[in-house]
Amino acid sequence: MGELNKWHDRDSLREVWREAPTNNDVLDELLEISRESCIKYAPAIIVPDGELETWIPIRYRRAQMLLCIDEWNVSKETASSDAEASVYEGVGGSVRVARLSLKVRRLLRPESPAEGLIG
Repeated sequence: MGELNKWHDRDSLREVWREAPTNNDVLDELLEISRESCIKYAPAIIVPDGELETWIPIRYRRAQMLLCIDEWNVSKETASSDAEASVYEGVGGSVRVARLSLKVRRLLRPESPAEGLIG
């Protein structure tokens, strides 16, 4: 199996997501959050070496990337909303959470076995 069957790291994510945050700490957090979300939502799989760190389906890698983008976009929206709220209302502090999009859910839990292998 190649690099495509591993979770994204900073370099691989930046290759496919040009607008990724430049701050490594922020990117590491996004990678960890999205990886954990994928693991929690996806059905248990039996992997060749018996370890999820060693091999994952390629669709899990894609789902991780999409979740990173969603989390980043939500964090930017929240920061913008909080800044506006503090300027106009004197109060801020709302928290928005990125939800698993339908596309991500289908990558992690295909409706049919063929969909997961092909789509």
